[in-house]
Amino acid sequence: PDEFTKWYVHFSLGGSGDRATAGVYPVQSTPRMKEVLEQMSQHPEDPYPWLSFGFVAEALEQVPTEIWTDRRVDPRVEHAMEYLRAHLARKLSSEEVAKAVGVSVRNLHHLFHKDLQMTPMSVLLDFRLDRACRLLRHGNESIEQIAEHCGFANRYYFSRMMKKYRGVSPGAYRRAEV
Repeated sequence: PDEFTKWYVHFSLGGSGDRATAGVYPVQSTPRMKEVLEQMSQHPEDPYPWLSFGFVAEALEQVPTEIWTDRRVDPRVEHAMEYLRAHLARKLSSEEVAKAVGVSVRNLHHLFHKDLQMTPMSVLLDFRLDRACRLLRHGNESIEQIAEHCGFANRYYFSRMMKKYRGVSPGAYRRAEV
């Protein structure tokens, strides 16, 4: 196979990994990474991502350890993010999240902007889309059921958000056309 000169791997580790310092870090191709890519190319229809986990682990071993320790997220933002994750199937408002965390709506928005450069509702939408993508790929619920379980008003709104923020419809994502 042709040699790659640059690697770009974008992923979310979820949970505490979401609080790692974002950035672009150089990663050298290792023999193990090349081996994993070769195996992945031989089995593109494999529904289980175990090989890609190994690839990501190889890449993570090369990033500076400071990305895990230098970034400090306000505990109230962490609490709000946990609240959003735990309640993402419900219709949530900034007011409800702020109340759960014990801050004003204005302060909640300020904290999120300072620490994450996002609004609380943008983070909620991202969490909803992440869960929906996992369910589309690894579940057998209908798109309507997934939309409902992930807090979208209906399948049409869910589809619009998937297309807008993930660049693909739920059906195409499910069929692995991405």
